[in-house]
Amino acid sequence: MISNGCLAPLLLQASVTSSQSIAARKSATTFGARAAASTANDDKPGDNTADDGVVCSGDYVEYEMDLKFKGGVNNSVRLVPSVPDGFPLSYSSGKGSFCRSEGQLSAKGYNGGGCTFRAPDGYTNEVRQTLWYLADNHGGKPLRNQTMTFDLYTGDDKDGWAKYSSVELEPVTVISMTYAEASVDTYDDYDLEWGKDAKTLEGTLNISASPIRPKASRTAKGLSNRSIGWSGTLDLSAFPTGTYLKGYDNGKEYRPVDGKLHLDSATDGTSFRIVLPTPKACGDGEHPNGRPDSCIEGNGRLSYTLHMDFDKGSPAYPDGTPATPVTNDGSELGTGKGEDYDTGSVGFIGYYGDDLSGRAGCSNNNWGVVHVTRRDIPDGKIFRKQLQTSKAEGQTIFEDGYTTFGKGDGERTLNYKYTGKGYILAEKVAAGTEIRVRLQINAKEVAGCRESGCKLTFYDSFDYTNKFLPSKGVVIRNGDRTYTDGVKVAWTEVPAVQGDDDKEPDTWHFNSTPDDEMPVDWSDGMPTEADVEEADDMSVKASYEITPEQAASDDPWEAVFYVRMQEGTNYSQDHMLGVVETKDGNAVKGNYSGAVDGVSVLPMYATASESVSVTDAQGGYRSAARPGDTLEYGLSSNVKNVKVYDGFKARFTACADPWLTGFRLPEYETDEWDMTALDKSKAVENGCAVGSTPLLFDHKGKATYTEMSLSLYWTAKVSNFANASRTISSPARIEASTPASHGLKADKAVSEWSSDPAPVESRLGRGGHADLRVREHHPRRGRRGRIAVRVEHLQQPDRPLGRGENRHQAAEQRRLEARQRWQGAGRHLERLQPWRLQVHRLRARGGAAA
Repeated sequence: MISNGCLAPLLLQASVTSSQSIAARKSATTFGARAAASTANDDKPGDNTADDGVVCSGDYVEYEMDLKFKGGVNNSVRLVPSVPDGFPLSYSSGKGSFCRSEGQLSAKGYNGGGCTFRAPDGYTNEVRQTLWYLADNHGGKPLRNQTMTFDLYTGDDKDGWAKYSSVELEPVTVISMTYAEASVDTYDDYDLEWGKDAKTLEGTLNISASPIRPKASRTAKGLSNRSIGWSGTLDLSAFPTGTYLKGYDNGKEYRPVDGKLHLDSATDGTSFRIVLPTPKACGDGEHPNGRPDSCIEGNGRLSYTLHMDFDKGSPAYPDGTPATPVTNDGSELGTGKGEDYDTGSVGFIGYYGDDLSGRAGCSNNNWGVVHVTRRDIPDGKIFRKQLQTSKAEGQTIFEDGYTTFGKGDGERTLNYKYTGKGYILAEKVAAGTEIRVRLQINAKEVAGCRESGCKLTFYDSFDYTNKFLPSKGVVIRNGDRTYTDGVKVAWTEVPAVQGDDDKEPDTWHFNSTPDDEMPVDWSDGMPTEADVEEADDMSVKASYEITPEQAASDDPWEAVFYVRMQEGTNYSQDHMLGVVETKDGNAVKGNYSGAVDGVSVLPMYATASESVSVTDAQGGYRSAARPGDTLEYGLSSNVKNVKVYDGFKARFTACADPWLTGFRLPEYETDEWDMTALDKSKAVENGCAVGSTPLLFDHKGKATYTEMSLSLYWTAKVSNFANASRTISSPARIEASTPASHGLKADKAVSEWSSDPAPVESRLGRGGHADLRVREHHPRRGRRGRIAVRVEHLQQPDRPLGRGENRHQAAEQRRLEARQRWQGAGRHLERLQPWRLQVHRLRARGGAAA
């Protein structure tokens, strides 16, 4: 047994003496850290020494087995674990599987933990395999005398398996420690979005208890990792009247009395919805009843706090055993303390080393907060932003009819839609696409403009995802008229418009420090190409004065310029700011956002996958193929980054196994695919192995999406030459291509080969009887604790053909005689002492003190 050191507030192990039983022998363990030591307390064992038979929860027990084979045929054994209910060790392949092939010995997992070992005829060898078991625990109590058995079966899949013997593993004791901490989580990273038509809003609350460990420890081994329950009182008094909880799983409602609720994880669960009445919208400066949280202002945010005080003796394990308290008074760590108390300041950390401090600005992890945010969506009545690209019938967004103005046969206005969380759903544009930006102000809606004229100023900011195109300039438009004279343009290298500050565009801030405002330094005139290339962020503004007559136009006034989408998969959402200044000194400001979803221009990429199923003549499924059976192959693929639809070609190539014949494409596939079976002489030039039959499946029609998922089925018959010397393998791949088109180069993608081999049913070899003898294996004295299985098969000489017998009759007779010998050997085995199946725990490889 190996134990690499663990935490355990347990004192002294009980002494366990060695045994030399046929089933197991004593092993060694190592111990990492103890809270104290005492020679007087034998009822709390610790993982202290290298031979104590004790393992910490979260640590491993290692067993080793030897398989011995000596000649003959049908070398097959199966080991199957038999685990009692509540057994605190679980098989783990994380440190290496004992069920692994080695040399000529093949291994295949069986029914979650078992293994079938098969060796070829005449195989003689001893193979050593290792099993790892991970220790678990129930609530800190020592679990003594934990053992299980391994059952040994002989036989094969065709004639069945018979249980032959069993071995019981040496008992071990599993221990753990029981420090735990409870906390609440309101997932405050996500605000609840206010809506004027919503009657209620729903937040999330999760209450949990988890194991913790001392900060000084270097390992979590020894912590009990079983579920931990809790009970306590939740205080919702800071929430609006009418707030209640709803069970996440059962939908049960929990309504507080005087703002408080008593909850128990055993009966109420651990996850809840917090249902609160939607705050009413405030008028200008209105706060009914003098409470700032009684209504929500435009683009405002409200925050509500809650906290949980856990009962004495909570957290606790399912059997009611309280977790070991870490406070002097025995209470849970954050109970009875304010939100500013730091639960991470004590000498403990979480199971994975995480800090125990709370979230959302509450240092106490018994406290949580729910935020409600109101986002007023611009109505676009005065201020609006439009984005446009070129378009061309029959082309994709990657071809120049969409990426370059003047190359297409029309224009498209990008649609985008505000969601409830301030995010904008945007249309996709390819990297390199020219985008026309139209910032609009409807001056007719501003009374002062119609009376005496006004000054219109358009602002826009964009980040690295878009680059301004100075060569196309900035113009002012109204209807079908364009104005350049009198237009004043300026630019800056900072995001002057961020959509969240009344002081913009005169100040700006980093997103991470919104309160640290800095002045905007504008440069008059147009930026140069070098200025654009150097800047990560950029803002432009354009100002123009209009007369009262111009302000009366039914068409909006626009500032128009162009940007180019940059390479990469870039979502871009930026803000336009419009300012209208009237002659009387008044000003009207408004924001409007736009968004695009940029798509990288990448080479095509293809993947392929193959699956196979075996059916007999009646359509029944088999696990292994026989001559005359049908194999049905399923080919599937994913071709990404298809940039040209017309001229798209795709071809599956399958290399049909030499043991297959009668290749067929089902009729339901013929509308989409053509199949061509080439001569075997064409195998190598099509990427197939010599002797294979290349099958070509060509896709009909053009592409319809930038990501194409193509699939088909084909079938074949298993020939009479197939035998169990190998599997049937017909690997397949897909290749796809598109031609050069509208500014794009030709493209091609070829997937890796994929193969799903079909096994061929095993049979007794031709010309030989099979006899089975089992010899009891006596290990050398002192060689203890290994699973030792010795199987010896004796090959009998062929019986000469009788007069009048043909070879088919003789073969059938030999099979019958072999089966009778096998059955006779089985009856003989029952009278023998069972095969010696021995297991021992390996000596530990050492451990470090925590």
